[in-house]
Amino acid sequence: SLNPKVDRLVMVCEMQVGAGGAINQYQFHEAVIHSHARLIYDQVSAFLFDGKEDADCEPLRHHLQSLKFVYQALAKARKRRHAIEFDTREVVFEYNDQRKIEDIHPYARNEAHLVIEECMIAANVCAARFLKKNKVPALYRIHEGPNPDKVQGLIEFLSAYGVRMQGLTPKPKDYADALEQIRERPEFDMIQTVMLRSLLQASYSPDTETGHFGLALDDYAHFTSPIRRYPDLLVHRAIRHVLRGGNRDNYSYSLDAMTALGESCSRFERRADEATRDAADWLKCEFLQKHVGNEYD
Repeated sequence: SLNPKVDRLVMVCEMQVGAGGAINQYQFHEAVIHSHARLIYDQVSAFLFDGKEDADCEPLRHHLQSLKFVYQALAKARKRRHAIEFDTREVVFEYNDQRKIEDIHPYARNEAHLVIEECMIAANVCAARFLKKNKVPALYRIHEGPNPDKVQGLIEFLSAYGVRMQGLTPKPKDYADALEQIRERPEFDMIQTVMLRSLLQASYSPDTETGHFGLALDDYAHFTSPIRRYPDLLVHRAIRHVLRGGNRDNYSYSLDAMTALGESCSRFERRADEATRDAADWLKCEFLQKHVGNEYD
């Protein structure tokens, strides 16, 4: 979808971001883009953050530099609102010519990934605000926060490591502070996993009040991946309906229909996550078969 030097139909979220990371203005357009280059994360990270020369990036230096400033401003705002920054690690499986697992290694994220992530979060926030303002039924990405049944256990678990978490209704700041206290510890991955499992799962719903606990945001929707996530496509349809002069009364989706779609999308997302985990566990076990008997730290 992002092939360079060709016209592509898009839904644009145009934002004005202040130096402190506040989104001062935004507007949506149906538009055509003409990409000037298809760049990869490692390439942009080396050029923008490590000062390495790159023939593909050089003609776009000004634009990439602007994007870096936007990212730094948005990251400041993220820190200020105490969004929870779990450091989860995905792995990459490498196969040999016999289609067997040759190696497994962590997927390395660099600062170019974070640039895109911050921009996508900002666009998602604007999409949610736009839909909320126009009162059109749509799916928001909601995250209610800690599971009440697990909070007390988490507080006791953390205290065994000398980490304090306030009260029985912790806020995003409490989670963010606890993560900072353990970040340099050798048990970081294990403690972080317990913290992660104390939270309820995020879901899709037309509920406009709950917001997203983990990102510490009042308004959040998934807007940026309509070619691979159905909730994003529904968000695009709702935005386009408003842009073309429609309103809540003449929209083809009712609130009840959107509620049912939210429930099914959330259910299918969990099913896909479970299938991914099952496949990954199976592949890891196959890889470890040739290491049986070895000892590791």
